[in-house]
Amino acid sequence: MNNLTFSDLTFPVLEYAKNETPWDLAPLLYSGGAEAKVKTVRSKITSGALGDPLLERVELVKGLHDCLTDDLVGGGSRFSANNKIGALRKFFQWVDQCERPLTIDTVAEEYLGWAEHLLQRHRVEGYLTAGSLYDAASLTATMLDRVLRRSSTLLYSTRIRKPRETPNKSAQAI
Repeated sequence: MNNLTFSDLTFPVLEYAKNETPWDLAPLLYSGGAEAKVKTVRSKITSGALGDPLLERVELVKGLHDCLTDDLVGGGSRFSANNKIGALRKFFQWVDQCERPLTIDTVAEEYLGWAEHLLQRHRVEGYLTAGSLYDAASLTATMLDRVLRRSSTLLYSTRIRKPRETPNKSAQAI
């Protein structure tokens, strides 16, 4: 796999429960890897069921892994890192379903397409709440911004905005 091993995209800095599957970004290198179940994806990769790794994704996925590792080593929460990985998996899943090429050079354009897709699903299908839409788009943009070393966030290039907070009724009563 071009000097890249599975262990290069895992998170050995974390401690895992006895039956917990260790986190691994290697599935993002395969078409269909983001959609596969976490517990079975490694066997699918090993058996060749997902085909060959998409080497054009290596630089991007390695960059994402480095950002997540930096966060964890720097004291970032496991919960936040897990949410970021979940958002990235949804993004990669959409890219795979659309059969779009994903590289460090195309990721910004693909992100904008994905954000528009999420917005459409939210507005027309009612699939996501406004908060869930914003969270997924924001988490993914933040990670991509870091990998791409952007000074302004990709999120601002979308039509997705942070939902207004409704006042808490109990706070109004005080």
